[in-house]
Amino acid sequence: MKINGKPVSDGIAMYNVYKLNNQIISVNNDLISVIELEIKKFHKAIDESTIELDRLKDIASKRQRLANFEVFSSHKLILNDPLIINEVEEIIRKTKLNAASAYKNVIDKYILKFETMKNEYMSERSNDITDIYQRVVGKLVNQNIDFNFIMTKEVILVTKDITPSMVLSLNTKLIKGIILEKGGKTSHSSLMIKNLGIPLVIGIKENIDLLSNGEFIIMDGELGDVISSPTSDEIYDYIILQNKRKEERVFLAKFTNKETITKDGSKIEILANINNDLEVELALKNGAEGIGLFRTEFMYLDTLDYPSEDELFNSYIKVLYAFPNKKVIIRTLDIGGDKIPKHIKFNKQDELRGLPLTLANKEVLKAQIKALLRANKHGNLSIMFPMVGSIDSLKEAIQLVYISHYELTDSGVEVNVNYKLGIMVEEMDVVKDIESYAKEVDFFSIGTNDLLQSMYNVDRQNTDNTNDKLYLNPDFLKTIKKVINASHKAGISTSLCGEIACDIDVVPKLIKYGIDSLSMSPKKILKTRYLISNISK
Repeated sequence: MKINGKPVSDGIAMYNVYKLNNQIISVNNDLISVIELEIKKFHKAIDESTIELDRLKDIASKRQRLANFEVFSSHKLILNDPLIINEVEEIIRKTKLNAASAYKNVIDKYILKFETMKNEYMSERSNDITDIYQRVVGKLVNQNIDFNFIMTKEVILVTKDITPSMVLSLNTKLIKGIILEKGGKTSHSSLMIKNLGIPLVIGIKENIDLLSNGEFIIMDGELGDVISSPTSDEIYDYIILQNKRKEERVFLAKFTNKETITKDGSKIEILANINNDLEVELALKNGAEGIGLFRTEFMYLDTLDYPSEDELFNSYIKVLYAFPNKKVIIRTLDIGGDKIPKHIKFNKQDELRGLPLTLANKEVLKAQIKALLRANKHGNLSIMFPMVGSIDSLKEAIQLVYISHYELTDSGVEVNVNYKLGIMVEEMDVVKDIESYAKEVDFFSIGTNDLLQSMYNVDRQNTDNTNDKLYLNPDFLKTIKKVINASHKAGISTSLCGEIACDIDVVPKLIKYGIDSLSMSPKKILKTRYLISNISK
């Protein structure tokens, strides 16, 4: 019987099920008599949890393939957030509720906020809040959860959900695959599992009840399929498929450190799209020639408060240092629409998106620009503005860059002057006046998802999988060609982002139009490089 889930981490695994029932720490609503003693107890739990997170970060940093150790730094920020701590203290003082119950009341509110957000990335942050909650409440009620899974042979772990702390406790020698009832593609846990190279399928929902402990199953992390009680023919077919994919990986690995060159010798850059600095390793592993889109908004969606300029700087410099002689395009904050965090408030957040929204919140944008300029040690930085709205908005943003540059140098900070400024072309109003925009910037990057939405009024969330392939519509392809021609006429370059950048039907056309670079998910790079090597311009 086939069960369909969502694919997250590639790989086929064929082993017995190890079913883990997620432990839930029970909390009572008992009232306390000595308020200050209970608050002291609460702060002790916070302090002990902070020490534990430092230890976990240290352990994770020493595990070679686990690049996501910084997640525990994010947990520390949330754990010590003064808003949460003050709210818990207030409940204890006003109601005399015990600390564990008071903490649960506050955290449940935040978990609900995240879980009900429409944006998938945002909703997946509830998993981190749950991890923090379990740690603190466990100390308050003396009931720490044991993550030492007892197993003696290779298995596929099946459970409701998994937290970063649980991932760190996994025996990677014995756990050959993971299947989750819930989970999220961009959750910290999923990214950690992906970096460990363990096949992962999420979102099988109520079908988890169809999988029995000890049962032999097959899982396919590339397609998201789970085969319960497989027949001998199905087992044979998956062995053949597993070998075929292995041969393909070995073949494509030959293209890892090669340039992307067409059959007739034209050079095309293949860049990686990343959501955070933790994904740099994946981009390098897959032979990215640089970064074509670093979505910086996730740092704002990952915290309960605005990240500081130093926090932004520390993230940006990791990416820029990873590609010292390569192009790194970092997009400024693209908040708005379906990406409005409920815990951070922006001026005009219900009316605007992208650059116009950040210009209405200049101090936020300025902090980001200063962090970017400070991090540009190698001179490989390209700053990209999203959803520019108008020429006037673009000019205002460029002026803000120059003001920030001046303020940094005036305060004694050395700034590398070799940086480029560009825009993401994702609105038809911009395309209509593309020649004017080309005079103001150093590069274009075409954001195909939003451009499709702007042109055809389709749902942005579904453009990657549009059944009728709107991106093959001649009018849309002409629009792309118009942008490329305008850029070349002005002496600047054009990149293209989105899943169509690796579409077998579109790539040959893009090359003929003269596209300078393509930016895509890291795992699509090698296959696209091979495809391009067989195409003539």
